[in-house]
Amino acid sequence: TSKKAGAEVMPVNSQGETPAHKAAQHGFFDVLELLVASGTDLGASDAQGRTPLHRACEIGSVECAKLLVLVSHLFS
Repeated sequence: TSKKAGAEVMPVNSQGETPAHKAAQHGFFDVLELLVASGTDLGASDAQGRTPLHRACEIGSVECAKLLVLVSHLFS
């Protein structure tokens, strides 16, 4: 946990999920775009070894999955 601008920032929950995991899991493309722009770690694995891309695919969010694949190719 870290503090930024007086607010608590907890980038990983008890299941090892990042905000990118949660955005992808719910198909929140706009949120995922903001997280990508902020430089979030898209390759982070949760406690079950799933990345945000896995989560997007699990729910069938093609839009989120495409974004995650594109970004991973641009920065690899």
